[in-house]
Amino acid sequence: TAYEITYGDWSSDVCSSDLSEVRYRRIVETTTEGVWIIDENHLTTFVNPQMALMLGYTPKEMLGEPIFRFMDQEGKELALDKLEDHRQGKANQYDVKLIRQDGSILWTIISVQPIISELGEYQGCLGMFTDITDRKKAEDQLRQYERVVATTSDALAIVDRQYIYQMANKAYLELNQKQQEEVIGHTVVEVLGQEVFTQEIQPRIDQCFAGHRVEYEMWDRRNPQNPRFRSMIYVPYRNSQGEVSGLLASIRDLTEQRKAQDALLQVQAQYQRFLDTALEGFFVVDTVNGGQLLSVNPAYCKMMGYSQEELLHMKVEDLEA
Repeated sequence: TAYEITYGDWSSDVCSSDLSEVRYRRIVETTTEGVWIIDENHLTTFVNPQMALMLGYTPKEMLGEPIFRFMDQEGKELALDKLEDHRQGKANQYDVKLIRQDGSILWTIISVQPIISELGEYQGCLGMFTDITDRKKAEDQLRQYERVVATTSDALAIVDRQYIYQMANKAYLELNQKQQEEVIGHTVVEVLGQEVFTQEIQPRIDQCFAGHRVEYEMWDRRNPQNPRFRSMIYVPYRNSQGEVSGLLASIRDLTEQRKAQDALLQVQAQYQRFLDTALEGFFVVDTVNGGQLLSVNPAYCKMMGYSQEELLHMKVEDLEA
């Protein structure tokens, strides 16, 4: 059975016992998907306007061209493999990457139906193409995000409005000395304990659920032999409707920085006590800005006969005059 398919000023003969002219015309005229027919030699015998538009061509420009012209090497290898299945009469559905006329990538999901003659001979196939480029971009972004989450030293977790963990990265699991199955699907109370949840975490989580970014620092003393100082950030996690469906918690261990800061403050306090009690006079002067006095101890004030406030408004040259 032969049907002459005419659309605009281009045409092609399609042989198939499974396709009627009426059915085919209805598909061509109403579908928002790309329709592409190739013959047994992989040459294009028909594309609908939507398919041509997706690739940035006109239908005439695509007629007679091998389907491989619109693919990179990776796509060609996949197509050759799948076309062997089609020659055996197998229908299939899979993702395929095409190359637009401007060189950009068009990701599609294709449903393929082989065209078999009444004698059982393979005469090509018909493909229905759906543009999934945006979905592929989103998937790539998600994979990038997952790599960042997996490799960052910050502990990250997502908690829903029922205080149940939906995600926790490796750093978060290590921080709490838990396995993934002990965290995902469990409540914050089950993972961190009732006391720390009630006193430290819940009020701040609820503030985040109200739409606010929350930042604070706290000592984690669940292990009395090894208390840890944490920096906590809670960011509202919103669904596609913009509603707060949970939060993203980012936790950074600042214990060593805090210990170094405390040690520095201790040294400064000891130094100040030494200056305050010393019998000798000590002063600090700014040699860059004209010899301005920056600091003086009580003994120096007594030696010079001025108060500390008076001396800090003076320069060395004022005392030498």
